[in-house]
Amino acid sequence: ALRKPSISFFISFTFFVISYCLADQFNLDPDYANHTYYADFYYIAGSLCAIWFLMMSKGVLLQVYALLPKIIRELSEFLFRHTFAIFLLHGFAIWVAQEKFGLINPQHKTISYGLIKLCFVLSLTMCIAPMFTKMCSWANGKMFAYINRT
Repeated sequence: ALRKPSISFFISFTFFVISYCLADQFNLDPDYANHTYYADFYYIAGSLCAIWFLMMSKGVLLQVYALLPKIIRELSEFLFRHTFAIFLLHGFAIWVAQEKFGLINPQHKTISYGLIKLCFVLSLTMCIAPMFTKMCSWANGKMFAYINRT
């Protein structure tokens, strides 16, 4: 029943109205960054609105995805395949960029500095993610083989 566009639209619109009314009524700062530490009802309602909107537009998003150039689709499939490793390793890549390559300069926060650091961290993370994924798959296989043996 929730997959019907009318119901999904109603739910998404309801959460949007709740978020807007809360922000307007209580003079809340609309910047989500100020609501994440203590997730309040404004943050939760707005997040649910965004999730329902994306779920509702899944068909359109998949059609647009099919129209993208092949290199972008292959890059996104690489990222999907190694999501867990990328999630775990990006903190390590930031540490390497800052401590080993000196890409830390809080006084010099420019767009070019940010782009250089971002490209370095993404490149390093994408290089080590496949190895980490294979290592995790190997470890999972050994662990499940041991569990099934006992």
